[in-house]
Amino acid sequence: MKLWLVTGLGGLLINILKREQFRKKNYLFDIIYPVLGGLPVSAITPRLILEKVLRPIEAEGKNETTKRVKSLLSLIFRYGVASGQAESDPTRDLRGALLPVQVTHRPTITNAAQVGGLLTVIRSYTGTPAVAYGLKILPYVFVRPGELRHAEWGEFDFKDGLWRIPAGKMKMRSPHLVPLATQVLALLEELKEFTCFGPYLFPGARSPNRPMSDMALSGALQRLGYAREEICPHGFRGMASTLLNEQGFPG
Repeated sequence: MKLWLVTGLGGLLINILKREQFRKKNYLFDIIYPVLGGLPVSAITPRLILEKVLRPIEAEGKNETTKRVKSLLSLIFRYGVASGQAESDPTRDLRGALLPVQVTHRPTITNAAQVGGLLTVIRSYTGTPAVAYGLKILPYVFVRPGELRHAEWGEFDFKDGLWRIPAGKMKMRSPHLVPLATQVLALLEELKEFTCFGPYLFPGARSPNRPMSDMALSGALQRLGYAREEICPHGFRGMASTLLNEQGFPG
């Protein structure tokens, strides 16, 4: 039985691949399948996975990609076990075999006065509505930039003031509730005038059916005069965490 039968025809995996956390389907089609796709499931061993799939990625310094490919392989084999097409998940025996992912701290601003200046400058941004409102809303919601960019109108409950992010869009794969301040609700009402014609709050410039690029917010900050080493979109999370902790709100 070929691995491709487990991955390609498994209804569970197909559904998972459609979810947001597996947008990078090239992990399956470009990395895993060319090496393992023609082999019987029983022939795929931990050593084979390590030497033929994971180590070559790791050798390029792509430790995060290595970790994600291993996770996807584990998902494939767990589906195989559940459906009776595999005896076990060989990736379990690779625990501790990979180099750790280096945690990098995103550049941010934590001085209260400087944060106030940043927020004032953001309010003056005159770019496209998607980018302008994205910058204005990001400091209020403390989400990852990717979660903000992929926000859809159907996820927002204006009556209860909540943004319900589905599990498939979250890094930890669990649903997430974001309370919306009155300022955010007001900004969203303004944004509706520009982007309510498509699913995304912050669509790309070329199509309302695709979110804006991951460089849009970074580019806007740079146009406002902030270097990459000073602040990045992801840095707003660190900013919020630091300032809230200083005010007695640990998180």
